[in-house]
Amino acid sequence: MAQVAVSSNTSYSTITYTGFKGVDFNPDITKISRQRSPDGLNMISDDGGQPIKRHGWEKVAQLGGTINGQELKPEVKKLYPYTYAGKSYIVAQLEDSLSWINLETNEVRHIYTENGSYFLPIPTSDGMRFFEMEKVEHHSGTATEIHVYSMKDWDRGITQPTAEIKVPTVTVYASPDGAGTSYEPVNLLSDHCKITYVCDGTATEYYLPANAQTGYGATIEREYYDSGELKTYTYSSSEFSFGESGGLQYVKFNEAPPKPDANQTANLTITYRVKYDLFKPETILKAEYMYTYSEGTSSRYFAIADDSNMVYYSELDDYLNWPDTNYMNVGSPDSYCKGMLSIGSNIAVIKDQSDVEGTLFFISPTTVTDSILTADASGNTTTEQLVRYIYKVEPAVAGIGAVNSTTFATLVDEPLFLSAQGIIGIASGTTTSQKALQNRSYFLNSKLTKEENLDTAIACSHKGYYILVVNDHAYILDSRQKTSGYSSNTNFAYDGYYWDNIPATAICSYHDSLYFGTKDGYLCKFGEGYTDDGKVFKCIWSTPDDADSAPQYIKTMQRKGSSMLCKEYDSSEADIYAIQDEKKKVYVGHAITTGGIVDFEKIDLKNDDIDASKIEYFMGKKLKKYHRLKIVVESTNNKPFGLYQITKTFNTVKYAKK
Repeated sequence: MAQVAVSSNTSYSTITYTGFKGVDFNPDITKISRQRSPDGLNMISDDGGQPIKRHGWEKVAQLGGTINGQELKPEVKKLYPYTYAGKSYIVAQLEDSLSWINLETNEVRHIYTENGSYFLPIPTSDGMRFFEMEKVEHHSGTATEIHVYSMKDWDRGITQPTAEIKVPTVTVYASPDGAGTSYEPVNLLSDHCKITYVCDGTATEYYLPANAQTGYGATIEREYYDSGELKTYTYSSSEFSFGESGGLQYVKFNEAPPKPDANQTANLTITYRVKYDLFKPETILKAEYMYTYSEGTSSRYFAIADDSNMVYYSELDDYLNWPDTNYMNVGSPDSYCKGMLSIGSNIAVIKDQSDVEGTLFFISPTTVTDSILTADASGNTTTEQLVRYIYKVEPAVAGIGAVNSTTFATLVDEPLFLSAQGIIGIASGTTTSQKALQNRSYFLNSKLTKEENLDTAIACSHKGYYILVVNDHAYILDSRQKTSGYSSNTNFAYDGYYWDNIPATAICSYHDSLYFGTKDGYLCKFGEGYTDDGKVFKCIWSTPDDADSAPQYIKTMQRKGSSMLCKEYDSSEADIYAIQDEKKKVYVGHAITTGGIVDFEKIDLKNDDIDASKIEYFMGKKLKKYHRLKIVVESTNNKPFGLYQITKTFNTVKYAKK
């Protein structure tokens, strides 16, 4: 087809790229705003929202250590930061061990398991405690810094659990036959329970609850008054024996315990061992997911049992007490709970993708009051009010499920998680709406959703960013920049960024620093430099493939009137390229900035290497006859770089071919 002639009268137009907002990986180039980059790499927003080069990371500690002369390089599974005595620590959960790192000295201490045990950290008011299921060799410094408690049975040669673990009183005011008032539920972390009796002065056999272990020692204490002072008598093992009748265990005393004094109720307490097959602390210790939920000034832990729809919760402000009655079934057992996040006064539970039920459920707290009737030896009765929390589960919406439990985090005040469709937010005030689940990663999704093994992704919140890592790639959402009107499945999307060379298998934010663990057993930290483990990385910002609002014309970019405004640093360098009509990338020149503005007139356009002293070299050629033009800025050195504005001056040459 013949071209249509255009007037020879030359007029110039200017396009300014400014107010940058992040990347946009949409494959439809016509939908990419001039504010976003289709190729942005290793950039992040500064305090004003403009793109700057991200900082690099360095290795701060090698975890795993050496055991039996063999160097261990285990994958880091999780990172748990905590503060104790004014000092900062991180505990790394590895494949079969724990490593404890002092962040002031980077000293590493190790806790090794014999049989690949699973550990669960529980933060308390005085630091971090760890529970384990197998015998360990541990080197943990002083006992006040890290506590390792064994949860195994006496018959396996391990000492009983520490007294800090709640031993519940399951029955109170029992008669010798064991009949009494149910009081406290069994603690899943304790292999002991208590029962209190009102002695009749004649019985020698005192029956234990059905969960009592056969033939194991018990602690038996009797309270009495002596001259008005309450005292405790502890029975020795020679004063009683064990028996069994009708499937129940009983304690047989050599002499019948006496009746309570006139001002007493129950006067005998037996602490007994729970049956081995009923003691299942792994329900909590091997939980897939742990979550802290605040109730006023108090809080409790929630745990998702491994690969199930079961959610357990601890007692209020007692992370060592997990009553066996504190659980709920969330939806069908055919789909699994993946994580929890707070939304208002509710807890949102997100399950994996399901075709038969909703993926989002809400847990709401309420209280119930139990009345406990007691009586003293004279028959005087009193009523004790026992207040406890219970939780109800309600389905919210059928929708998008979570791919795993390691991408749950709250960005400012919005809960986020990863789905197969992208990063999903739970919109506030929409607990019953079909719009409760909103896709927040519109600008990243074209690349993010194509990543393999999304179920291995990890995420955390850090300084107003949601940072998700999968396959050494990081996808970042910026809470300060939101855009609406781009998609029908969300009311807004966060602007985002994309990084490479982030080999993270676990990640956490702690004291304004971003840490991650690696597959080969290192703890790494993002710092102030611009290298990754001493190696230079590339950062890129580009304009879209721009037809300059005139797709019908062939254009030429002029050497005059075109400029680039960069962030001022003491020293900053970048290479500039141009891509005309999606063809070969052409080297434009090397820019050095110390004061902010870089003119394209002062950028070398030669194709050979340029000395920095030639910053004053005037443009020697034009970028001629393009339909669409992309300007690409790359920084491949260990210096900072930031971009504020690109100005392009051009004129039309002729009509493009049809």
